[in-house]
Amino acid sequence: MHPRLAARQGYLGTRLYAATGPADLPAIVLVRWSSPLMYHRTLQEPEAAAALAGLPQPNEPALYLPVND
Repeated sequence: MHPRLAARQGYLGTRLYAATGPADLPAIVLVRWSSPLMYHRTLQEPEAAAALAGLPQPNEPALYLPVND
């Protein structure tokens, strides 16, 4: 993750996941935030938007919640 995003309040960590076989998304990056509010606030900051726009791959920030089986 871009260091400017990682320095934001509420950032808890980043993890890279790779697909084990053919997939539409061969890899994804999940970023953990302390709350949906901290995630939303970060995306509203101009420098966070600039950091996301500068990534070499397409990205679509979205909020995902855990699902218990």
